[in-house]
Amino acid sequence: MAAALRASVTHVTARRVTSDRATVELADTQQSVELRLAVMGANEAGKSTLIGVLTQGELDNGRGSARLNMFRHVHEVRSGRTSSLSHEILGFDAQGNVVNYGCSQLMTAERIGERSSKLVSLLDLAGHSKYQRTTVRGLTGYCPHYAALIVSASAGITPVTEEHTALLLALELPFFIVVNKCDQRDPGRLLPALRAGLKHAHKVA
Repeated sequence: MAAALRASVTHVTARRVTSDRATVELADTQQSVELRLAVMGANEAGKSTLIGVLTQGELDNGRGSARLNMFRHVHEVRSGRTSSLSHEILGFDAQGNVVNYGCSQLMTAERIGERSSKLVSLLDLAGHSKYQRTTVRGLTGYCPHYAALIVSASAGITPVTEEHTALLLALELPFFIVVNKCDQRDPGRLLPALRAGLKHAHKVA
């Protein structure tokens, strides 16, 4: 069939069901590859600002302008805290160039999807203990492939950081740590505490 359509087929996996039947998984190279990434961490760690800068292509003005696109409710804008689930997409074309809203004034999510061969869906999760149930719903409902645990260099490891680390270990979700706000404090001073915290979390889990 592929030869008749002049298409290329990539064989991924095969599993035999019976002696005369088998199922085969094929990769569609024409569609973009999507990766879902949950962005977690304590409030004031800069999660929404980081996502806003990556997806909008503009630096924050120092007063939270980048994070405004991530907020969905008026009380989030007023408090500066995420209380709901929100997500944005970041694309990469075949050459590895970034495709985001900053590429054009007329750029939309649909156009980012059309121009990208790889898409990263960034899921902004709440960072306050008060909204932990919302965070858990986001992790279990959206089924992210990975998680980015954002830690502020100025605030260090907080109880919410420890809660989110425990959640990720309990769900066995692969994650990596991003140290943010490095201009406010040397991030090297935070590394021993991060190593100690991860060792302790592994022991508890």
